[in-house]
Amino acid sequence: MPRKDYIPDSAQALVNWTTNYLAEIDAIATRIGWSAAQVTALKARLTTLKNAAQAVLDKQNDLDIATGQLEQLKGGEVPEIRRDTNNLKSTRGFTDGDGRTLNVLTASGEFDPDGCKPPLTAVSKPGRVELTAKKNGADAINLYSRIKGQTVFKLLAAKRSRFPFDDTTPPVTPGQPEEREYQAIGVLGDDEIGQPSDIVSAIFRP
Repeated sequence: MPRKDYIPDSAQALVNWTTNYLAEIDAIATRIGWSAAQVTALKARLTTLKNAAQAVLDKQNDLDIATGQLEQLKGGEVPEIRRDTNNLKSTRGFTDGDGRTLNVLTASGEFDPDGCKPPLTAVSKPGRVELTAKKNGADAINLYSRIKGQTVFKLLAAKRSRFPFDDTTPPVTPGQPEEREYQAIGVLGDDEIGQPSDIVSAIFRP
């Protein structure tokens, strides 16, 4: 099935597309007799678009670095904070009112790691699949994926605490859509807990 639009949607795809366009346009324009002014104007527009898309990628990279640093810090500190808080809550004289003040109460009173089953949704978008999961008390989420028909899930993203997450993995057959299945599982510290989410699926369309 032909693409609805030849101009990509995602920032990375835009950078790739404009880079190729800029590299090839001079030779084609010369062969077909386009004027230098026409080529210059077109290349200026392409460059503006490329720079804007690259700026998004740079910001995303900065955010990913900062998020990774936060996740690393949480991996060491959150389990200790949880342990200290549990000791605090079990101390004689600590009340539910104290728990509400500190915002350390759950709906059931205590978090049950074994019962944690994060909900997961997958939505097909141009050039990506948008995944959204809820931690439901876990520190983070591990995301897994596989091509429909395969039996083994592979880790797609580890210890995600921020959603949505975009799966932009290139398809096995370049340029062809493929149906993918996804599953999520909660993480406390460095350990997976509870039950995997229900398996959800979406079509990746390049």
